Amino acid sequence: MLVPFKSVGSNVTFFKRSSGFNLGVEISNDDLKERTVFSVELLQMSDTGLKVFELINVSPKLVLKNASATNSSIVACSEEEFFSDVIDRMVTKKKAKKNAAFKKVKLKVGKKLKKTSTTDTTIKTKKVVLLSQLQEKNGTSERPLSYRGLSLDDLCKQLGHFSKSVRNGALVGTKQLLTSRPDLVESHLRVLVPSVARLIPHCGSDPALSGQLLALIRVICNASPHSMTAHFTLFVAHLLHALTHNEARVRSFSLSVIALVLCTYPDLCSKNADLFTAFVKFLGGSHKPRWNSPGFLETIVSFIKAYTADRSNRKDVCTEIQLSMDTGEVSAGVNLLRTFSKSNPFDFPVITSSISTTVSPLEVPESLLSLSEACAPILDVVSS
Repeated sequence: MLVPFKSVGSNVTFFKRSSGFNLGVEISNDDLKERTVFSVELLQMSDTGLKVFELINVSPKLVLKNASATNSSIVACSEEEFFSDVIDRMVTKKKAKKNAAFKKVKLKVGKKLKKTSTTDTTIKTKKVVLLSQLQEKNGTSERPLSYRGLSLDDLCKQLGHFSKSVRNGALVGTKQLLTSRPDLVESHLRVLVPSVARLIPHCGSDPALSGQLLALIRVICNASPHSMTAHFTLFVAHLLHALTHNEARVRSFSLSVIALVLCTYPDLCSKNADLFTAFVKFLGGSHKPRWNSPGFLETIVSFIKAYTADRSNRKDVCTEIQLSMDTGEVSAGVNLLRTFSKSNPFDFPVITSSISTTVSPLEVPESLLSLSEACAPILDVVSS
């Protein structure tokens, strides 16, 4: 910082304050008729504020005029003394800055200084209390609750949860609720079938979940075939998806569910062409289990029985009658109620309904040949 002074003296004059470190240099040039004093920290801090010192034109003594005090003065000094004070001041400042960078922090008793290389992993949490959850839930006959106080709709939502523990708890709660109230199965098939069937390709690899899932599917299969008809196609689609899975556990679990469905709903299976095609392809592929795997041969037998058309109850009715176009008389009476006593009243064979024209895949030569080609290697291994 430069502070101008008015002074008279030799070409170079060194001076300092007798009571501090405020130093100054006076340099005069007679040729240029200029005199300037360069000051080093000629400002001093005190309790009363800044004290500004000004050197006035007095010779040969140097007198300091203090703007805020009258007892301050400066004394002239030699060049060696001046630079010695300057160097001491600079070294003192440098040491102070260096020590400030490596100054040890004083800690309180019982506290440790955190390292800069560590990561703070502390988590602050707050407790949130929902008063509605504390209220006691009471089930009704129309809306029963599980042992955890959840309805069937809530349990079906939890069946799609990403957590395995939540899905397992939902499976147990759903099975408990449907076992205690079997009448809920048929009335909630539209919710149960999509929620449960989508777990077959994902829970088959987990033994804990697969056991609970298979037990729940057995409970759902207690529904009548008439109620299951509308949801059977979706259920079979998930089964076939799991049957082509990469993991052997998932394929084995899907095969056990297919065996259960073939025994429970053989009529619905016989009308599903996709199940026949996919199962025959599975038998002819390399992903099928070994022939001595538990329940594998029994599943094949149930599959063949389900698609074998039962013609034992078939009746051939042939009645000759004569109709006179002139008089409109019929020679013999025809009782259609007796002829079609066990038929559906909405089935009209005249317009070729689906029931009258249903043909088993085993009655088609190509399908029968493909099943024979798939089962021949298995029978060869079993017989040998």
